[in-house]
Amino acid sequence: THNVGVFPFYTGTVHRVLRASDGALLMRVDSTVGGFSSSPLAVDLDGDGNDEVIVGTTYVLAPPLTAEIQILDVARETAETYELPFAMGVTPLVHVAEGSDQLELVFVGFDRPSGEPPSYRFQRVALGARAPAHITWGGYMGNCGTGRADCPAP
Repeated sequence: THNVGVFPFYTGTVHRVLRASDGALLMRVDSTVGGFSSSPLAVDLDGDGNDEVIVGTTYVLAPPLTAEIQILDVARETAETYELPFAMGVTPLVHVAEGSDQLELVFVGFDRPSGEPPSYRFQRVALGARAPAHITWGGYMGNCGTGRADCPAP
């Protein structure tokens, strides 16, 4: 993911999905949203055996701060965009909601009304998907915070 333009005047964002084995471009999504993008996450949301990529982008130009979440389905070559009424302060985390089998996205959201200090809050967004047997890359530093895809046994 990279931004188009110069801070703070970004005019767009480009997301690219590359195949790790040879660097081949699998998918490219151009957005007119200019802002800061989160690290990408990877999890199978639709049960087809292929991971979807989740990226959040926060608009930075003027209050009110808002954001969008994009879900890139490489297998189907589609991108869905969901608008958020607040900014994303950090890269989200995909995890299984406590006491259920459903996936959700959690992150720190914030808003900064004109002339006021920022207001931070913990956000949970239901992804409407059942948890797969394995989450491939659920957070900025992986599923365990180690930067590795596999977690050591407890």
